[in-house]
Amino acid sequence: MTIIHISSLNASFFQMFLEHMKKSHHRLSVCVNDPSVDNIHDLRTSIRRMTTIYKILSKYLKKKKIKKFVKQYQLLFKSSSIIRDYDILSEKISFYGFSELTFIQYLKKQREKKIIDVLNQSSLLLTLEVPTISEFNFIDEINMFFTEKCLELILEIQTNFPIIIQDQTKIKELHSMRKTVKKLRYLLEFLPEDSISQILKDLKQLQDLLGDIHDNDMTILFFQKKIDKFNSLKPLILLEKESRDANFKKLVQHNSLLSTNG
Repeated sequence: MTIIHISSLNASFFQMFLEHMKKSHHRLSVCVNDPSVDNIHDLRTSIRRMTTIYKILSKYLKKKKIKKFVKQYQLLFKSSSIIRDYDILSEKISFYGFSELTFIQYLKKQREKKIIDVLNQSSLLLTLEVPTISEFNFIDEINMFFTEKCLELILEIQTNFPIIIQDQTKIKELHSMRKTVKKLRYLLEFLPEDSISQILKDLKQLQDLLGDIHDNDMTILFFQKKIDKFNSLKPLILLEKESRDANFKKLVQHNSLLSTNG
């Protein structure tokens, strides 16, 4: 993996955390007005970034309002995961030209039900004001913790990735690796981009490959559960398995994160 020289950040962690809280709150209001695929994706991305930096700062942020704000958004993120899955499934059947109207309508109705639940949850969240925070004098300590966390994630990737790619049936491990890669990428985005541009690119490529495999696994499992009712899904399962095999081969070939570049 590319060696990272982590130095002091140009901006305060606390200021960045406040900005991500505001961004999550804003994107939630946008999503409530228009729960489109893109808006839900953007909201979930904002929440992930907010919670990533919160884990670095949590011991210094004592206000109950901040803890409550983050926790409620984390719950929303979890609730919206199934909507994201329905969106992926819809994209898949569209890509394959699947035309059984009964199943298409089923997916649409299931998404609409979950949207209602999430919108009800979101309406309550919008009543929460974005908490105010004060800047503290723990920058050196936080930088050290930040560095330790990044190195911990890098070690996890370097240790587990070569093992995981030896066995494509390790579905849970592959999904866990995707989360690890995403956490590292979001943390490194707080550094000046010119110093880590290559590793950000490598991480994004690895995250995308792992994400494609996760989508394959989720789709295959979902279709298998519905095959008794929708027998026409059988060919799609075979196509998804072929897609997964191809994506896993790409993952095995992707070794840029495991090579050392000065």
